[in-house]
Amino acid sequence: MAIADSKKCQTMINLAAEAAVKLQQAASDLEDVRTKFQQHDPDTTGTPLKDNVAAVNDWINDVVNVANANVADAMIAARRLHHKNKALED
Repeated sequence: MAIADSKKCQTMINLAAEAAVKLQQAASDLEDVRTKFQQHDPDTTGTPLKDNVAAVNDWINDVVNVANANVADAMIAARRLHHKNKALED
C-alpha cells in the first residue's frame, strides 16, 4: 500500500523541526559560551583561537541566524508529535 504524500510531508516537517530545535539550543549554548569568553577576555596566544576570535564570532552569528530563520520556526510550529516519522523509510 502506498504511503500518502501528506504523511511523507509530515515526516519531513517533523524531522526538520527536530533538527531546528536542536540547532536553536546549540545556538543558544554558543551565545552563552561566547558571552562568558568575552567576559573573561583570555589571552589567546598559543591557542587555535589566536587570530581567529573574529571568525569564530562570525560563525556563531551565522549559526544563530540559521537557527532563528523563519523556516525553522515554521517547521517547529507545523510538527505533529503523534506522527511516527516513518513515511520516508524505504
